[in-house]
Amino acid sequence: NEAASIQHEIQINVEEDTDSWFDFICKQIAPFTASNKQQFLNDDKDTYVVLSAQMMNKINTDYAMTSYLLGMKQQATAMKIATAYFNLAHQYEQALLSSYRAMFESQCGSLQVLTASEQCNSFYQASGLAGYVTPLYEHFARQFEQQIEQIRVKSKTESMQSLFTFHRYCRPNWTYHGKGIWIDVEHDQNEPFSLSMVGSSNYGQRSVHRDTEMNVTIVTKNASLRSKLKQEWNDLTKYTNQKMDEIKNPNEQSNSFFIRCMSGLVR
Repeated sequence: NEAASIQHEIQINVEEDTDSWFDFICKQIAPFTASNKQQFLNDDKDTYVVLSAQMMNKINTDYAMTSYLLGMKQQATAMKIATAYFNLAHQYEQALLSSYRAMFESQCGSLQVLTASEQCNSFYQASGLAGYVTPLYEHFARQFEQQIEQIRVKSKTESMQSLFTFHRYCRPNWTYHGKGIWIDVEHDQNEPFSLSMVGSSNYGQRSVHRDTEMNVTIVTKNASLRSKLKQEWNDLTKYTNQKMDEIKNPNEQSNSFFIRCMSGLVR
């Protein structure tokens, strides 16, 4: 079969003509989404790639796929999510918290989150209103950590393991812009598998409601590929520091009254 490709000179004003943009996107991704059930059911395959797209309220397959992955609380033994801009869409945040609650209560599984430290955010020390972007993201990150802590506190069981790690990428003279989801499912030792989502989404409100996004989800039982996906996460977290006190910005504003007020307006 001739390989599908996307080659087109785009001449559409996306903001003014969303219907034409929608039609264009549908036509361009059609070759990649055609039904291929006969091959899909082939037991010899150990890896599948699933395409998902998001276009405001017109195409929602990526929202559905991401929500499903983050809600795999019964199946996942290890769940990891990375985004440079920590401003999770409400639906994704609630799915993550629900999954963590199930992991914590059963003491089975783990959740890890990776984002940029303030110093490694591309908006760090920007002028004007853009200068408030990094403290806002840090404020949202700390709010999430507080919600995680509340789940642990409500359990009233001190001997339980935390099963949660929040990484902040902190490497001098570098910025961080990685994003993705990694999930390992190993409850069935006879046939463990991994999932990994990669693409354009930052998993925020804009990604769900305003932007055009495209992601692919890799589902694999291949031992070599599963090992490489784990190594990918290890490489990303190599330059992270879990203790905020060690990377705290002396001029930080993430907990200021102004930032707390702004946080309710800009999501």
